[in-house]
Amino acid sequence: FEIACGRYPAEDEGLDALMEEPNDAPNWDGPYLTRNVVPKDPWGNPYVYVCPGRINTKGYDVYSAGPNGNEGDDDDIGNWIAEN
Repeated sequence: FEIACGRYPAEDEGLDALMEEPNDAPNWDGPYLTRNVVPKDPWGNPYVYVCPGRINTKGYDVYSAGPNGNEGDDDDIGNWIAEN
């Protein structure tokens, strides 16, 4: 998506922009996922997409709220490296 469109999907477009062409993406060349749906996390919940990211401020954050389903606690699993 980023290579074709020159940007990451906007937060309001979400990960669905990987499957369905958004309004403001004239060079969209998807779908970008091999399945016909955006996958759920291992606990059956949607992944959270934030762009620009709160942790990856020059990119995006994608994460699962983890087994308890509550965002913002210690069991979140995301595309960042946890600091100890």
